[in-house]
Amino acid sequence: MEEKKHRKPRPEMGTPEYEEWRKRMLQRRRERLKRERRKRLIAIGVAAVLIAGGVSAGAIALSNRFASGSDRKVVTSDTKKENKTETGTDSGEAVSTEASGDSSGDTVSGDTLAQADLLAQQYDYTGAISVLKNNWKFATSDKMQEAAEAYMKKRDACVEYPLENITHVFFHSLIVNTSLAFDGDSDEAGYNQMMTTVSEFKKMLQIMYDKGYVLVSPHDMAVINDDGTMSRGKIMLPEGKIPFVLSEDDVSYYHYMDGDGFATKLVVDDGIILL
Repeated sequence: MEEKKHRKPRPEMGTPEYEEWRKRMLQRRRERLKRERRKRLIAIGVAAVLIAGGVSAGAIALSNRFASGSDRKVVTSDTKKENKTETGTDSGEAVSTEASGDSSGDTVSGDTLAQADLLAQQYDYTGAISVLKNNWKFATSDKMQEAAEAYMKKRDACVEYPLENITHVFFHSLIVNTSLAFDGDSDEAGYNQMMTTVSEFKKMLQIMYDKGYVLVSPHDMAVINDDGTMSRGKIMLPEGKIPFVLSEDDVSYYHYMDGDGFATKLVVDDGIILL
């Protein structure tokens, strides 16, 4: 059985050995980035060839279709009338626009209800009610009014949670590739003790969710006043729920972690973490 190669421990910072080690790490990273760029360029080239081939095939098929003329059908107002009569829409049979979703107004109503429901799932009942009442169709929409009434009852049943008892949970940069992180070198023990894999992270959050934990924002725990001072906020949740704040510690990517299977970047778009 082949014996695992143990990586040498990282030299102490500030020593000549550390500077040599840092240069090697940077060089290794540059080489890896070059390889990744080459792979991307190859993939782009292949995609361009495939797209060009697809466009050519589509153009040929389209020209053949126009040439034959048998597959084309001119749509006139008479044709539309015939189609409506066949489907029963013009024969006196009523069709609900709410069910069909053809009306732009009903589409707006559906989007508004979905947006309010998403806020309610996060126990932000006040926000959900505000979304509904600010919609121009609220006064005439039974569904919106019923949803708002239900949210008000749930909001009134919430209880205030003591701010001092709110738990703070933090993670370090996640391990993406476990085979690189736990390869038997001198860093493995530290990674195993302090770091978390992507799979473990997801399982932990699911366990917390199942136990009644609810993710809350620090911005709701403290309010910034108009004069720049801060006041205590309020965390209102259904009875039995446990709020917690989640953060990521040391969102930086140390060179000594290069090649050890950790995430190498954090992509945020409009406040939403994408990668």
